[in-house]
Amino acid sequence: MYACLADNDSPTLAHLRRSWQLPGGHQAVLRAAQPDDAPLAERFLLGLSARTHRRRFVGRLPALGAAAMASAGALANPRHFALVAMLRDGTQERLVADARFICDGDGRDAEFAIVVCDQMRRQGLGRALMLGLQQRAAERGVRWLRGEVHMDNPPMLALMLSLGFRPSRCDEAAGLMVFEQRLQAPGS
Repeated sequence: MYACLADNDSPTLAHLRRSWQLPGGHQAVLRAAQPDDAPLAERFLLGLSARTHRRRFVGRLPALGAAAMASAGALANPRHFALVAMLRDGTQERLVADARFICDGDGRDAEFAIVVCDQMRRQGLGRALMLGLQQRAAERGVRWLRGEVHMDNPPMLALMLSLGFRPSRCDEAAGLMVFEQRLQAPGS
């Protein structure tokens, strides 16, 4: 049986940490989300445009609000995994993108979600985060990774196809396309 493993099997997840230069000279760091990211996550979500918010949350924000995204409880859940992209502005760090997946009951399937702040789009953050999610999900034994994408989001639709995801279902009334990808276990 495949199962989502707790992240204590790889406490630092250093192999997922990435750093790169963005246009304009900013340095971004991709890393696993941490419980103390909650205030940064709140600021991040408050700064999203209404359009971005609608695309990420399909018009609804979880009842627990922004802090729930990076809460210790959510991140301690062995079915949940989150990556963030941080931008360094001088001595300050700012959360500029978030990607996560949550495994179903038996750990064979997981649903992903991703959001990049409006000012940082089209700079490779979404691709880097999705590659990190794919890697971590495969390491955990997830076989299918799925997520909803708004049909009015051509860059995300193109990203999904370029990363090997395929449309599996379309809800035209909601304007959503479900993309999925079968993952291979590392080394297979």
